[in-house]
Amino acid sequence: MVDHYLLAGVAVSTLFAIVIGAALATCGFPLPRGVRFGCVDGLRGYLAIFVVFHHFVISIACKTDHLWAEPAANVYNEFGKAAVALFFMATGLVFYPRVVDGFVKTDWPSVYSGRLFRIIPMLLVSTLLCALIVATEHRVTLSAHLPVEILEWLEGQQVPLFDVRTSYQVNAGVFWSIWWEWLFYFLVLPLTALIRQAFARDGMRVMLILLLTLSLLGRLSGMAVFTYLPLFVLGMLIAEIAAYARVRQVFSQPWASLPLLAALVCAATLFHVPYGVVPMALLGGVLLGIAAGNDLFGLLSNRGARMLGEISFCIYVLHGIVLHIAFRFYPVERNQLAVLPILVAVIVVASALLSLAVEKPAIKIGKQSNAALPRYRARLTRLGRANAVRQGARPTV
Repeated sequence: MVDHYLLAGVAVSTLFAIVIGAALATCGFPLPRGVRFGCVDGLRGYLAIFVVFHHFVISIACKTDHLWAEPAANVYNEFGKAAVALFFMATGLVFYPRVVDGFVKTDWPSVYSGRLFRIIPMLLVSTLLCALIVATEHRVTLSAHLPVEILEWLEGQQVPLFDVRTSYQVNAGVFWSIWWEWLFYFLVLPLTALIRQAFARDGMRVMLILLLTLSLLGRLSGMAVFTYLPLFVLGMLIAEIAAYARVRQVFSQPWASLPLLAALVCAATLFHVPYGVVPMALLGGVLLGIAAGNDLFGLLSNRGARMLGEISFCIYVLHGIVLHIAFRFYPVERNQLAVLPILVAVIVVASALLSLAVEKPAIKIGKQSNAALPRYRARLTRLGRANAVRQGARPTV
């Protein structure tokens, strides 16, 4: 059953988050320059905030019924499920240029260096905070298994910390999606780039449609990978379609925002999960319009939305911890409408601070490492050649 008062609280909290984001940007938080992939940057901010709402509803039910389970109402469940599905599609969209370049021309060390420095530091911060909270709440001591458990969390497998079965709930169990992100980066992306070598540039649409069809048919096998694989492939196809000038021209019209919003509402209210062909097509249509430049009446292009998009990953891995602490020490379920905006404000500000302290410095180090790679390669090549010359100059006995 949908609580309309809670939905009103969600609307107010979303507006509150945008205002805080705009204020942080005004205070000097660095925003990306120029436009990247239409208005996808602004979309990411909303997606992260709606994942917060999804876990807020789950936390309320867990506090009263002592059961961590997905919400029964479609809209509450899609706050999280559809948001992550769009995140997966956006990942495929953003990394599609690597596929276009092909396997041979892509600088894979730079790709993976950038991903690792972008993702691992915040995953580690979230994991260590969870371990500290679990150790404090359950009064456990450090064990020899903890480093292995931390590594498994970084992989996206949230095994029990300190043998506490519910330890994943401390950060709302959000690392499940990281496992599929790693699968995309290290398997799907290079494999697709390799397949691309057999297709001319004009045949990319055919290749992607074929891959999407095969990945959907793969669901008949019952393997979990085919639940999420089509989302990444669809994101790539969206990138290909959004590159056409005619498509961008159509979706840049103000009237195009109405059908996009209607499709988003239908996907969030008529379906419980976004993995079926129809809801996936609806969400894909929304992402296509946004990637082509539609800002949904300015909702995605304002500074607050772009700010939230810039810290969206920090919000994603941190918000569950804030919710866990709040629900443990305060009867949030009794004052939902009053507390939700406050929690959102805390999450946004804390995420911005962690982004400045951890995420952005790590990204900078990653870029510096990428810039240094060619120099190291050249040095190794020179050393190899010099060694070969020395070996060839040795007198034989």
